[in-house]
Amino acid sequence: MFTNQFHTLVDVIRERSNTTDHGIRFIESDKNETFISYRQLFDEAQGFLGYLQHIGIQPKQEIVFQIQENKSFVVAFWACLLGGMVPVPVSIGEDDDHKLKVWRIWNILNNPFLIASEKVLDKIKKYAAEHDLQDFHQQLNEKSDIIQDRIYDHPASLYEPDADELAFIQFSSGSTGDPKGVMLTHHNLIHNTCAIRNALSIDLKDSFLSWMPLTHDMGLIACHL
Repeated sequence: MFTNQFHTLVDVIRERSNTTDHGIRFIESDKNETFISYRQLFDEAQGFLGYLQHIGIQPKQEIVFQIQENKSFVVAFWACLLGGMVPVPVSIGEDDDHKLKVWRIWNILNNPFLIASEKVLDKIKKYAAEHDLQDFHQQLNEKSDIIQDRIYDHPASLYEPDADELAFIQFSSGSTGDPKGVMLTHHNLIHNTCAIRNALSIDLKDSFLSWMPLTHDMGLIACHL
């Protein structure tokens, strides 16, 4: 039986950063794969956190994700956790319903900031401009940024969360009404992943292959975490 040795997800990534021979392989196509060790993930997340702090993002601020690239998503996710910011992963879609969902979630949050892939951000801004959402369009101009596939190397200040602090918010699909956010604490997520590990008898020799999107709880919690 695996017992919990961590209190927060920050404890987890800090401990895993000692590992250079295990990590994550991102399969972009049949001829394109990228491997990042847990050490590299920790370093890149710190670099991106430094950038977020440089542009004024504060602890406990909600960060809406509209990130297409899986590696960039994972780096940004851990950067937010290391800085005490609250990731809000939201699925990406081409139709107007998905863009409407982003607007609805934006209005629910207290002080949101949007991190997005460049093409996705352009489409959300265009949607806002064409659907009489001037306030949303103006806020996006002031409170959004494009995530790029590069190494960020700004110095970072790490945040030490308590176990019962909010780690991230998982929103429902919103297909039957306004999307509803589930508040997930570090304590919730540590115990959930430990339960999954025990149920499946996972050890260090095992690997996971996941096709689930990281905006889905099965992709992010059950597989990645």
